[in-house]
Amino acid sequence: MKKFAELEIIQTLSWAKLFSVLLGFLTIYTSILWAISTRVSDNRADYVNMRYHELQSLENKIKELEEQNQALREQLPNENGEATTKISNSSEQPEIAQGGTFIDPKTNLIVSVSYVRSGYIVAVVTLPNGEQISKNISLGQDIKFENGNKKYQMIITSTDPKEGITKLLIREIK
Repeated sequence: MKKFAELEIIQTLSWAKLFSVLLGFLTIYTSILWAISTRVSDNRADYVNMRYHELQSLENKIKELEEQNQALREQLPNENGEATTKISNSSEQPEIAQGGTFIDPKTNLIVSVSYVRSGYIVAVVTLPNGEQISKNISLGQDIKFENGNKKYQMIITSTDPKEGITKLLIREIK
């Protein structure tokens, strides 16, 4: 058996051959590392996307449960033992698109929505008496106002920033 140094390939080895063999190994090593790192980053991106979709579905579930909670609260008896009833129909929740305006014919309330964000809107609310309120209004936040001798409440019930739409509820309060 020949020693390593006595092999023909080692005897004829030149710097150019050595360099080309090393370059080949380096290319293979780099390709393997690139494939592994790409695979890992793709897995991380998939994980982040999965979590993002989970968060969106949880936010939608929270909004739905908040609306159910509000509806159930209104059905509870008040201090006098009588249940409160809505005068306005709760299924009538007007949708306002970003950049749009809603005028309530019953109360003469005007709501102009500048921006719809997740959980709040930026709007200018003109009350029936002409007073203007320009502010960020969060989900569930209300604005109370009077029209004639009746008191009303406007509540932002949902925001959909993807579609640029918000819903609100206007109801008479006692």
